[in-house]
Amino acid sequence: MKLMNLIVRPLRHGESGWFHEKTKYGDFVAFFGTKNFKNIIEKILNNPNAYHLFDSHKMVSIDFDNKNGEEFEYLALRESFRKARNGVQYKWYIKYNWFKDYKSALRFNQWMFSTASLIEHLIIEKIIKIDSIIENIPILKKKYHFVEELDQIRIESKEDQSNSNDAVVEIIKEAKDAFGKILEREIHNVNKDDEKTELIQAIEALKSENSELRIHADNLTNRFKEQISILEQVKNETVEFQKENSTLRKELEMNQSSQEEYFRAVFPNFYFVRKKRFLRDLSKDKNKEDHIKILWKLYEEIFHNQNNIENLNNLEKVKGLDSWYQAFFTKKMSKTRYRSNAIYDHQWQGGVDSKIVEETLKSFYICKVNLHGNTRHYIHFGKSSEEYLQNHDPPQFRLN
Repeated sequence: MKLMNLIVRPLRHGESGWFHEKTKYGDFVAFFGTKNFKNIIEKILNNPNAYHLFDSHKMVSIDFDNKNGEEFEYLALRESFRKARNGVQYKWYIKYNWFKDYKSALRFNQWMFSTASLIEHLIIEKIIKIDSIIENIPILKKKYHFVEELDQIRIESKEDQSNSNDAVVEIIKEAKDAFGKILEREIHNVNKDDEKTELIQAIEALKSENSELRIHADNLTNRFKEQISILEQVKNETVEFQKENSTLRKELEMNQSSQEEYFRAVFPNFYFVRKKRFLRDLSKDKNKEDHIKILWKLYEEIFHNQNNIENLNNLEKVKGLDSWYQAFFTKKMSKTRYRSNAIYDHQWQGGVDSKIVEETLKSFYICKVNLHGNTRHYIHFGKSSEEYLQNHDPPQFRLN
């Protein structure tokens, strides 16, 4: 199905659309919408930079408090069971870590809801399917312009613009033909032979000059067509690259989702301080299998053997923090007196002296939080964690 020039009405900030409120626990955004619309919002939140459709948005600025390594992350997306501060009962709500300021929150969320409204419309029109949005974005951007203006989104076909250009060329051609006919009529209307001869000579001179201009124009046109052909080839290659990149982004989303499902299934009683950061840093760590084994042991000791983290031998209290402990493990490693980038050279010179040593490596951070008789164990992982955890000592008791 082909999209004609259409107008889409996006969800807007207010009683009938969505509402933002800032609290000491984070930024909350409540909104109306179907379950499909909520699922689209969730996809955008998981990977916002992959969903740029509008011509007027080169890149959406995600402005959060970045003092301690905070990154874009929403903490929850669920059905709403309470009224927002404006007294309206919305269908869903999003909980974020804090936006930098009110304007930043409005700007990002308006872009997100406009994008979701547009995508939902494209799904309703059967242009794309909900499980293949990212893969189709490069194709959509090649075929259409998506322009957000005031309270509407305008969809324009790029083919219509091409047809419009052809129409302009046809009008110019018709004008030239009409001008030629006018000249011929004027020649016949001249009575005196000498005046007619002078006019004919002037016209012939103009025709000769016009012929030279036509040749020059044809050369320019041919060069222009060659450049257009090259540009189209580059565009096609770019679209193919974007499609491939979109596929990789989707695979990354699925991989992140499967990692989260794994942790939820295997370690259901552990809670994250920052889920995305935890999964990202762990997946990149070269000793991730060792770290998982440590987590298994911790889980067994805490939830099966009912031991307190204060009494576990493989945990140490983190200096400078009140609530956090850190796990350690030892690993046998090959050590040389050379830097890693110099080993290859020394191998050519007769080998490298090395020895096997046991090194103690840092692993997960863990803390226990008690509130009104309820207990939760939070875990964290990653570089520069101790500085980061100073703002979460202890973490706020909340649902992830």
